[in-house]
Amino acid sequence: MWLSTSDGSRQLRVTESGGYSDVSQADDGTMVALNGVRLHRLTPQGRVLADFDTPVSDLVGGNPHVSGGDITRATGASSRS
Repeated sequence: MWLSTSDGSRQLRVTESGGYSDVSQADDGTMVALNGVRLHRLTPQGRVLADFDTPVSDLVGGNPHVSGGDITRATGASSRS
């Protein structure tokens, strides 16, 4: 992952590994980025502060599954009555 000025005149490599997409940076410089099907919260220097599961991280029978949540099947059926 790279940071850049808006005109592209300066770039800074933040991570050594690839695979990051859909990056969002907060005012304090921390970032959240998608890495495969997981979300990583990173410092401005690229150190991973947190690693989060996303609903598609845990596929059950090819369908998204949220452990302990309402959504258990892609059909929209609820796991709760």
